[in-house]
Amino acid sequence: MMGWLSGWAKRRQITIDHNYIDESLTDFPVLLHLSASSGINSANLTSIFDEVGSNYKKIAVTTSDGVTQCYVEVEKWNATAEEAWLWVKVPSISNTTDTTLYIYYDNTQSNNTAYIGDPGETPAQNVWDDNFKLVTHMRDDPDSSHIRDSTSYANNGTKKAAGEPVVTTSGMIDDAQDFDGEDDYVNCGNDVSLQMKEIITVEVLFKADDLTDHDALVVKTNIKQLAQGWGIEYYGGNLRFWVTHWNAEGDGGVARKTFSDTTSWHYVVGTYDKNAGSNEVNIYIDAVAGTPGSSNVDIKDADKYDVLVGQGFQNFFDGMIDEIRISDIVRSPAWVKATYETERDDLLTWGSEETSGGQTYEINVDAVVEASAAKSLQTTFNIEKDAAVTSQAVKASESTFNISKEAVVQALTTKILETVYNIPKDAVVKALTDLSFELGIPVEAIVKTSASPNLESTFIIQKDALVQALADVIIEKVAGAVIEIFKDAVVQAQADFSLKSVFNVEKDVTVEALTSLDM
Repeated sequence: MMGWLSGWAKRRQITIDHNYIDESLTDFPVLLHLSASSGINSANLTSIFDEVGSNYKKIAVTTSDGVTQCYVEVEKWNATAEEAWLWVKVPSISNTTDTTLYIYYDNTQSNNTAYIGDPGETPAQNVWDDNFKLVTHMRDDPDSSHIRDSTSYANNGTKKAAGEPVVTTSGMIDDAQDFDGEDDYVNCGNDVSLQMKEIITVEVLFKADDLTDHDALVVKTNIKQLAQGWGIEYYGGNLRFWVTHWNAEGDGGVARKTFSDTTSWHYVVGTYDKNAGSNEVNIYIDAVAGTPGSSNVDIKDADKYDVLVGQGFQNFFDGMIDEIRISDIVRSPAWVKATYETERDDLLTWGSEETSGGQTYEINVDAVVEASAAKSLQTTFNIEKDAAVTSQAVKASESTFNISKEAVVQALTTKILETVYNIPKDAVVKALTDLSFELGIPVEAIVKTSASPNLESTFIIQKDALVQALADVIIEKVAGAVIEIFKDAVVQAQADFSLKSVFNVEKDVTVEALTSLDM
């Protein structure tokens, strides 16, 4: 049975396409872009803003069970423009089947402060696993002189000066820093959490306006010599990731990939694993691997220099940088690919809005349901083979009961406008009570009792059906009630009190009693 987060009024299903996932991923940060055109299917999600407005903590995101909540970082929420960017920690993503999430939204709820947070708040920090040592969305925060680290390590960046670089809303994921190529930089410091020597992953989302040798996206090095540490920079027609570059012992390694574009956004990743055995240094551009390099020593002087964004050896970067992440593990090619897809909003498909009044109960083979009650506009019960259902009650505008072969249903009760019972061959139904408009009983169904006081009823009893009792009390004077009894059907008793009744009884049908008190 699919769960519903208790008390929440509305939700949408989110589907992660497994075709973009090359291996199973754990605790992966997925971007939810909420707008008038979101995801693979360009879904209009503005109804979320219509419900909660600027109260963005009145949302929740759950795993596929509909009730287990995920941590969410709200990078930006613009209620006026009806657009937002949220990062969600997804516990597990499969590479063989699609992964389902749900986003709930309800303005009557209290703020969901346990799971929804702004950058720097605990729920937001929990989005990023412990291996992330720096994650910055390159927004001005808390002021125009600083950027914030979203992890708990607080490796926040300090700009050269207020507005240098200047923040722009033209980033790929909303805000970014626009570096002028002259003297702009951001210094993220040299905290011990950033002093990786053997294993590291560096990720950058950027758009270059111009490319000159030694334009650096991010480095941790002696910028006067470019001889120690590590860095991602442009040089000689390539983007390259290097570690311990050009030291006297010749221990440095460089991975490179051809690059020349100054028109579009790109995602570059550098990884180093001293103990990999070969191809220890790697680079990816838009999830496509470049030419690896080799090095099997500690990154030299990794504990001496600050992490600098936009400034390197000789030159400053000219362009926009939107996202930077540094980890103390090697992120796998599958992780890199999924990050590339989620950052460009090409990983998710969005479902339509659901309400707590539109629920689906799926009861599978051999399932036992003691009781299920729903008061809603529309309810569907799917009862599979060998399922045993003790009791189900529903008060709704429309209900459908699908009861498969060999299912045993002891009682189904519904008080609604329209009800359809689909009872296949060999199903055993001990009682069906319907205060509604329509009732259908297919081939070889065994119905012990069926009573229907309503405006209009139709009983369709097909070949070999055994019906012990059918009672129809029609309160209003209506055009007619029709009972069709097919060949070989056995009907022990039928009563119909109405303005007009029609009994269609075919050849070889045994009817023990038919009672009609008509006008």
